[in-house]
Amino acid sequence: MSNEYGKSDQTFLRSYNKKKIRSILRDEGSCSRVDLSAKANLDKKTITNIINEMLADGEVIVVSKSNDGVGRPKENLALNGEYQHCIGLDAGGTHVSGVIIDYSEKVLCDHSIDIASMSSDILMQLCNFIIEELLNKSGFTIDRIDKIGIAFPGYIDSKTGEARLTENIKGWRNLPLADLFR
Repeated sequence: MSNEYGKSDQTFLRSYNKKKIRSILRDEGSCSRVDLSAKANLDKKTITNIINEMLADGEVIVVSKSNDGVGRPKENLALNGEYQHCIGLDAGGTHVSGVIIDYSEKVLCDHSIDIASMSSDILMQLCNFIIEELLNKSGFTIDRIDKIGIAFPGYIDSKTGEARLTENIKGWRNLPLADLFR
């Protein structure tokens, strides 16, 4: 009897468990495998397999070792901040601000500009300016940025990427927002 869900269920479960581990490491800063097992409610073998994969990918690093007795030294693990870098932008009716964060959610740099009401073209230029300022402050090139997240007030159509209505920014209706950032 074949299990039609077997492979996809295992893939989903592994992904879910990795997310759980990431969340614990973000909240705790660092943790041992034993502590992760208890906090995630996962058996030690599952934790070891997932952590070994995350270590091999560079997503997790060993931050310290302690030898509390017999056996292997206890390793404290943490998310590797250098694994990914992201830019976050917040564009509103009164400001445009941005940050670069690392994978452990540490803010590496930020930049903000207060603005008056303006057209979408000028606001988009300011977003690009903020990105350039963040890159200059951090010393990064755009190649080191893995993702960019953008917050705008109002309703954004997730299928088309259009800003349908933005209350705080005059004249923004049906603006092809996603296209402006490609």
